Amino acid sequence: GERLAPEDAVAAAAARGLAAVAVAAPGGIAPALAAARAAPAGLAVIVGQEVATADGVLVGLFLSRDVPDGTGAEDAAAAIHAQGGLVMVPHPDAAPAPPPEVLRRLGGAVDCLELLTAGLPPAAEEGAELARRLGVRGCAGSGAETPADVGAAVTELRPFHGPADLLEALADARLVRAGGGRRGRRMQPRRGRRGVPPS
Repeated sequence: GERLAPEDAVAAAAARGLAAVAVAAPGGIAPALAAARAAPAGLAVIVGQEVATADGVLVGLFLSRDVPDGTGAEDAAAAIHAQGGLVMVPHPDAAPAPPPEVLRRLGGAVDCLELLTAGLPPAAEEGAELARRLGVRGCAGSGAETPADVGAAVTELRPFHGPADLLEALADARLVRAGGGRRGRRMQPRRGRRGVPPS
């Protein structure tokens, strides 16, 4: 989130034992780069950006430069992919995601969907399982605004190396609301899995 300092985000992620955290904020990748610089050894930071397109917010992950705001969703997705990044559609409760007709136009340009956020009721977890069975790559995000929020919803998955491997790892991932932050509940992570909460 915009109000969470990058160094506080990575300190909280490390304190919760996460192996990786995606950091995305509006306006460019500077906050995510600051988080990557502040990250302790053993914590990988996926550099991201919340891109305000003319059609709604998309999140770029694995970015090396800013993606301009205000373009159409198709152009923003192309700019993200041109950097070797991934396009994530945020949960509509977390950000104003593009409407269904725009998502249909984007089609295969969408790499993953945020299916679980910290504040959703338990039924949302069942929806995530159904989406996974239908072949949709899903992930969870904490939408952290305070250090206590970091990791309130996590994606438990095997270790990965880069964007393509992350997408493969998401196929077998488990989305959970974890202890910490707002409206979260404690759940013990499965051994050998790594949490990646986009924040």
